[in-house]
Amino acid sequence: MPSNPFDQLSHQSSKNTVSQLNKRLTDFIITPVTFTDTPLPQALLELTKTPDGENRKQKSVSILCKLSGDHPLPKVSLKLEAISLSQALKKVTESVGWVYEVMGDMVVVSPMEKNLFEQSIPEKKKTSLNPFDQIQ
Repeated sequence: MPSNPFDQLSHQSSKNTVSQLNKRLTDFIITPVTFTDTPLPQALLELTKTPDGENRKQKSVSILCKLSGDHPLPKVSLKLEAISLSQALKKVTESVGWVYEVMGDMVVVSPMEKNLFEQSIPEKKKTSLNPFDQIQ
């Protein structure tokens, strides 16, 4: 069965965008920074700042911080040296129990989901001492 050529082009374009962004994340070296109880979105913004005189448009990276009502906004307390942006994102997100992933042309930062082991453990059924609760 022939596949849609437009789907192939779209998929190929998406792969190219992701690989270009991964290259930018690896090539972009952050300026050394120290965070002390800094809200996560502010810390992420600080990481993407370029020193004066550099081409900001060429090095720009879009970061989306997915907030959830279940998770309070974490604060970052961390000291980072001049490392790649990908390493910095990893250290910052891990320090607050969040993760980041490259999706299309942006980086998405979100709370870490429970691991598969925790999800697969069934919750214990609460047993009542009341004998009438046990009648079906």
